[in-house]
Parts: sequence; C-alpha cells; structure tokens
Amino acid sequence: MDSYGYDPTSYDLSSWIKLLNESDPGVRNVKRGDDSVLYELKHGQCVCPLVSENTVELTPKLCLACSTNFFEYVFKKAAKRPVRVEVIESFATGADKCAFRIWLQ
Repeated sequence: MDSYGYDPTSYDLSSWIKLLNESDPGVRNVKRGDDSVLYELKHGQCVCPLVSENTVELTPKLCLACSTNFFEYVFKKAAKRPVRVEVIESFATGADKCAFRIWLQ
C-alpha cells in the first residue's frame, strides 16, 4: 500500500471505502452492506501488476490466492477486525470486471 501512498490503518472502514470510491470514480465501486463489502473494479482489463508485468499468467487460481490475500490484508487493517474475502468474478473467469465480497467477521 505504500506504493500507492495509502495507509489503511489510519482510516476506519467507512472513510477507507470513501477514499477508494473517490480515488478512481467510475472505475472502482465499493459498497458496504450489513455484514460485507462489495468491491468492484471495472478497468476493462486485468490490473494485477503480476499479470501486467508478465510475471505470471492470469488464471482464476491467481485471483483466488493473491487478490483475496491482498484484500484481506487491506480491509482487515481498515475494519480493525478479521475479514474473509471471496472472488465473485474476475477477468480470469471471463467477466468484464473484477468483483470481490469482503465478509466482516
């Protein structure tokens, strides 16, 4: 997160979601529900640096392992409690966006 200049520990969950939505309007859509957060990313292509730098091939397994761990780390810091992340859809599964559900525990 240092690469992007964000420190999720200095936000609460509401202000973190607000920052995410304001930092990339129209591309990123983050909505909080009662027990989860829906995170949608609509860049039109995979933005994973591992894929864009040709380090690894884009596969559904990559999203299941890497992206879920990334979002778990970040949202756990902002929410100040454990979270669990699931991939709803991604470019690797043939979707036109990436969507994740962050379950607040």
